[in-house]
Amino acid sequence: MNLESGFTKVIQFFTEWITRLFSANLMWLLFNLPVILLSVNVTFADNRQEITSIIVLLLMIAPFITFPATIALFAVVRRWAMDDITIPVFKSYIAYFKEHYKASIVAGFIIEIFWIIYAVDYYYFTSNISASLSLFFIILGVVFLMITLFFICSLVHYDLKIINLIKNAIIMIITNPFLTVSIGVFNLSIIYISFLYAPYLLLFFLGSSIAFVTFSGFYKIFRKVELMKNR
Repeated sequence: MNLESGFTKVIQFFTEWITRLFSANLMWLLFNLPVILLSVNVTFADNRQEITSIIVLLLMIAPFITFPATIALFAVVRRWAMDDITIPVFKSYIAYFKEHYKASIVAGFIIEIFWIIYAVDYYYFTSNISASLSLFFIILGVVFLMITLFFICSLVHYDLKIINLIKNAIIMIITNPFLTVSIGVFNLSIIYISFLYAPYLLLFFLGSSIAFVTFSGFYKIFRKVELMKNR
């Protein structure tokens, strides 16, 4: 009887978390629908000019759609990481989307400019200087990805100015390299698996699992810092 009860609790635990992750991921995808449709159109473009036009349009609308949607997702999983797992996902997601919308747009433009500079440098140095620099830029890209994700974590957790949020993200990564690398490996692995081997993960868990694992790591660092302050 106890064994059956324990097994039932395990099944219930996994079912609840699967539902939670799927619900949050679905909201993220729905709010990103215009960006997703435009991205799909790139594969059907007939020439380079059409591809360029779509990419420019994507860059124009991303700060108004993708970044607010992603920051709302991180705000929801933040509550889970802080052991508040009873919140209504759909209602909370919409509330956080509205609450952080203006700050998300500003953050979105900053992050986008940051990544455009990186992409231009990557293309220039690997095309005109040496193709062997690709590995360096790939590693640098992973570091930048973690800075971006920790910046978003900081935005939904702290009430600070943008420049201080960026500084906070960089300091956390530098002072916690092992945890940062672990989170980065997980994120890259699930992206790789989702796109190449399990496309259904895109629909069910990709965004929400990355957000939850990243913020959980971020929150672990935050609590460690707070404990050190209180000693």
